[in-house]
Amino acid sequence: MTTTILGLPPFKLALYIEILANLSSLPALILSPSYGASFLLSTTATIAPSTLTLTRWFGGLVGALTVPLVFSLPSPSGSDGTKMSETDRQRQIGFRRATYITMGAGEVFLSRLMVWAYIQGEEESGFSGNAMLAGAANMGALLALRVLFLVGRPELIEECDGKVKGQ
Repeated sequence: MTTTILGLPPFKLALYIEILANLSSLPALILSPSYGASFLLSTTATIAPSTLTLTRWFGGLVGALTVPLVFSLPSPSGSDGTKMSETDRQRQIGFRRATYITMGAGEVFLSRLMVWAYIQGEEESGFSGNAMLAGAANMGALLALRVLFLVGRPELIEECDGKVKGQ
């Protein structure tokens, strides 16, 4: 029997949580960028218009990167009622892996940039040190989860019991 948490396979639960977190950040980043930026900046007395524009762009990237997560939702195992041919099943598994590799690469870059901003200090970087540490920790946690699914327990991406086919 496949392990479930809250009635969902672990990989699908992780997808839903990440999708909801991303979508919940979009209103602040896109519609109210001064509010969204206030969580990251060291001072919010004066926020440059360019910072507000960049905050909106960041929101656009978050939205765009949420799309492959949504497309990763259909279960290759068919456990959610999805009927897939073996070819489509392999494509969906490959798509899930490619999505997680891409997201993981972003987390590697962003976490390093956040640590760099923290080391620079608030005066030089313009970002809150606490926000940079929290962001880097968040990126690290997501990266660890991706490594778990991609390397440690790849059968969870496939939503199948036991070993991955071909092992």
